[in-house]
Amino acid sequence: MAMKILILCELYDSQLNNYSENIEINKNDNNKRILEKTSSWPYMMSKYLTENGADVSEYFIEDNASYQKNNNISNFSFFVEKLELLQPEILIVENLRSISENNLIKIKKRFPKISLVTHHCSSIKKEHRNLLLQYDYILCCSPFFIKDCELNSSKKILFYHASPDTGFKFKTHIKDKINSCSFFGSLFSSIHKERKNLLSYLKTKDLKLDIYSSFEDSTKISSLRYKLEKIYRSKKLKKNFIKFEKKIMELRYPSLVGIKPQLFDNEMLSIMSRYLCTLNVHTGHARGYAANMRMFESASVGTCVITEDYPNLSDLFEPDYEILTYKSKEECHEKIKYCYENPLEAYEIGRRANIRALKDHTYSNRIKVLMNNFDALAK
Repeated sequence: MAMKILILCELYDSQLNNYSENIEINKNDNNKRILEKTSSWPYMMSKYLTENGADVSEYFIEDNASYQKNNNISNFSFFVEKLELLQPEILIVENLRSISENNLIKIKKRFPKISLVTHHCSSIKKEHRNLLLQYDYILCCSPFFIKDCELNSSKKILFYHASPDTGFKFKTHIKDKINSCSFFGSLFSSIHKERKNLLSYLKTKDLKLDIYSSFEDSTKISSLRYKLEKIYRSKKLKKNFIKFEKKIMELRYPSLVGIKPQLFDNEMLSIMSRYLCTLNVHTGHARGYAANMRMFESASVGTCVITEDYPNLSDLFEPDYEILTYKSKEECHEKIKYCYENPLEAYEIGRRANIRALKDHTYSNRIKVLMNNFDALAK
């Protein structure tokens, strides 16, 4: 009999605004189509768990900002009804903060046979650490989070991000590659300090480096904006704050003036595939371990990735053969120059990364391993 799994998925406002369809379909089907279009983590989980014989259902959280502030599902009673109806053996919670500790305890008491699973892939505040204790299984996206998670080792599994299926569809021949480097990512206030410094340094070197990002939430004043938004519901307030942040960033990092608009999902993958090389810079939360999504996305489109020389990187890609690395901003500059001066070799490195990603880093591979763990968990 198929293992029954329920995935608690989150949808961002940008996804709802950009991908909702103007046709008469029910809300749940619309949300499923949004997940599919974005090739998001819960969609890929659902797709390949199903292909591996599981009976998978989804429950959607749409008010992302609300539940993150309140640390709770907005309609918990309705969610419990869903659990009653489906009676899943496993509940996968995409975002640790989606369900409060009290509600997790209620679920465990009411449904003692359900195994609770969550995804641990970012820094956890002290007030959220107790949430981990309520789960039966923690999917950790890097070796650091395995160490950071203070639980019995039997409850933790190393579950790296994977290359999205759609990325493999975007292949650009060397003759059509842009002989330039790209960067795709956010510039948040605290966790991206090193990223901002590196990008600023590289831009002063007169490199051909296209930065696709946004100045939103890039300074500490963004926290003030969120506090005011709780009181004043105003789009104008947000717009003015973002303009102010842009001015601050341009004064602090003048070399970053004129960055390109931030891209996401398939649009980002399509544009990324056209570049000769792309720069990957982990957040401060990575703590010296290679693990972020962008690395796998870049490999999927066959663009040469230049990333930090972290100790676990060789477990994922072969340095200087499938990926280029740097230990300092100066070396990063040299590696980008190397790509410009040796475009055929940069192209081959990206091509080899694509082959490795297709062989070892697909969601299909990840889920097969995960299902073995779930089988053991169900027993």
